Amino acid sequence: MIEAFKRFAMVNSSEKYMETILNAIVEAKEILNNRLEIIIK
Repeated sequence: MIEAFKRFAMVNSSEKYMETILNAIVEAKEILNNRLEIIIK
């Protein structure tokens, strides 16, 4: 998650900015899903 925000901070163009935010959200969702799966198991 911290890596995603480091990339986010380096972004200049608004298009890349949006893409980076979306990638960060997807990464966060994957991490949460993995944690939920571990809790459920």
